[in-house]
Amino acid sequence: PPRSTLFPYTTLFRSDGRRLILEYCAGGTLRSHMLSPLSLADILDLISDVLCGLAHAHQQGIVHCDIKPENILLSYSDGRWRAKISDFGIAKLLQADAANQPTTFMGTLAYSSPEQMDGRVLDSRSDIYSLGLMMYQMLTGSLPYWPSKNNFGGWYKAHTRSEERRVGKECRSRW
Repeated sequence: PPRSTLFPYTTLFRSDGRRLILEYCAGGTLRSHMLSPLSLADILDLISDVLCGLAHAHQQGIVHCDIKPENILLSYSDGRWRAKISDFGIAKLLQADAANQPTTFMGTLAYSSPEQMDGRVLDSRSDIYSLGLMMYQMLTGSLPYWPSKNNFGGWYKAHTRSEERRVGKECRSRW
């Protein structure tokens, strides 16, 4: 007999009559799951999911430009949480003609790459930098650096002039 499969979705209605249909991710955002330490296995699975999603976006010529825990949604399937990248609202298409690519800053200061903060032309490496910051935070419970002032200039200095920070005791103590 025929089987039907139902997938949970949510629909956003716009005043102009258009609809945006999105998968409903019952797990909320990655940020909500980072409030308590994640297991190393969970971190590796979730980072792997995000890397696969970014690889697909980058193969299509899309740079997300705002990878952060709030833009990673989680759904539960096959016995584990699955990460899904959301909010491509400021994503940029990679363009062969760099002169036509917008170069103004948009993004989240704590997770932005130095080239993003400089307003330079972005490529996939900018998303990988942001993912690296997020992964460090998942492993240690904090970002690798924090600015002296929580403004653009403070974050710019943190991203471009920070000392190397070794992951050691703070990482091991979480497991």
